[in-house]
Amino acid sequence: MSKRRLGRTAAAAVAVVAAVTAPTIAHAAPTAAATTAKLHDDLNGDGYSDLVVAAPSATVDGKKGAGYVAVVYGSANGLNVTTRQVVSQSTAGVPGSPETGDAFGSALTTADLDRDGYADLVVGVGGEDTADGGAESGLVEVVWGGPKGLTGSAVLATG
Repeated sequence: MSKRRLGRTAAAAVAVVAAVTAPTIAHAAPTAAATTAKLHDDLNGDGYSDLVVAAPSATVDGKKGAGYVAVVYGSANGLNVTTRQVVSQSTAGVPGSPETGDAFGSALTTADLDRDGYADLVVGVGGEDTADGGAESGLVEVVWGGPKGLTGSAVLATG
């Protein structure tokens, strides 16, 4: 995949996230108490920051460069590696399937897109082939945060 195409895909991912989250930011500035109470990187809502690590060039199901993201959940004692979760296009509920060069995790951000109180993970899949964009046009997916961590997913934008 060319650097130019990857740059356009990343720019599209940022634009989608900005378009979805900007209206919330523009309406009201949160109070100091609300800001400290809600962490933008708390995917399971337990009050502790979680760590998301991307591996977009990793092999998944024998497909080189299919990519995945790993989540290590926070706790009162710091990051808890026993509660880690790996998400890829082979994860149940995540659209698509791992393919060589998909680069799942080529871009990441978090936001509470469905406003349920849990941070959601927005994932760029820079090398995804799409029907409307063609070969390696990329897509942006959201993996929903919730009380049990990340579950389910939806495509936000393609091409």
